[in-house]
Amino acid sequence: MTVASYSMVLCGSSDDHRYRGRIEKVKFGVPINEAFAHDIPATLLMLLLKVNKDGPAKKDIWRAPGNQAQVRKLSQVMQHGRLVNIENFTVYTAASVIKKFLSKLPGGIFGRDNEETLFNSASTGMDIEKQRQVFYRIFGSLPVASQHLLVLLFGTFRVVADSSDGHSTAMNPNAIAISVAPSLFHTCIHDGRTARVEDLQRFKLASNIVCSIICSFGDTKLFPRECYEYYARYTGRTLRIDENRMFTFHNPSNRRARGEEFSALAAKCAGAYSLAALHLAEETSPEPSLAPSTSKPPRGNGVGRTGSLKQHALTQTTDHPKRSVSIATKEPYPTDLRTSVSCDF
Repeated sequence: MTVASYSMVLCGSSDDHRYRGRIEKVKFGVPINEAFAHDIPATLLMLLLKVNKDGPAKKDIWRAPGNQAQVRKLSQVMQHGRLVNIENFTVYTAASVIKKFLSKLPGGIFGRDNEETLFNSASTGMDIEKQRQVFYRIFGSLPVASQHLLVLLFGTFRVVADSSDGHSTAMNPNAIAISVAPSLFHTCIHDGRTARVEDLQRFKLASNIVCSIICSFGDTKLFPRECYEYYARYTGRTLRIDENRMFTFHNPSNRRARGEEFSALAAKCAGAYSLAALHLAEETSPEPSLAPSTSKPPRGNGVGRTGSLKQHALTQTTDHPKRSVSIATKEPYPTDLRTSVSCDF
């Protein structure tokens, strides 16, 4: 399935009409305001949603690199704004492209000054609640598109971390933080050939900050409610508040069950009556009634040319493989759909 199809299915809200009919170019290595002219580019958004969906079951996701040739190919396609079938790329390649995009943002997604503020709050032994307040204030000062990207990222990190034990992926919050911290905090990356002690200390602080945000995801004082709603809407989850005033996200399992129930009932109706026979009878019979020629149906069961199923008397046919041949001979009159099968959805 192409990215355009994904965007129409997953991003089909009223404010996402810009994703339909065209693909925006993803600009690597430009400032965040230029990279996100409106919001997250469609292709980058689809990669995030792919990792959010398939990443929790993959071992070493965010740590193991994707195929480098595929990473370069996908990056070039995104920069030219061409349609791409993301199913042709692994989830590791998708995660690597996301990290590549983040690492090429000048100054990082937070900015140099904001990174310094976060490092100071973590190094001084500030209380965890105060650190969350600092992050909340910095987060609110970022552009809306950056806020959307960050909430999708950390929400995905949290989903992967929560599934690490069940799927044996070895990607707990600390492992994820070590893998993605250099892509989010650029000042912890040494610019020389050898790493200095200060660089190692800053890398450790950056990892602790990312780990703390992952573990605190869902806290009402970490991200605004609007951002949590954005994450829930785009990932297809339901948003709830537990007794501890924490936002929780759940897969809408009842929606899938509802779809399966509908499909079963539709198959039941299709097995009882043949629409193909209905159309065949309409084409071959000169009379408006579909009743057998040997018996005259009741007056109120004639078939109108308007095509309303509520007024049609459908003839019993034997073209369905599961239908008994004896059914057509048992009832000389056509059966009314309203009285024969109950389709209460």
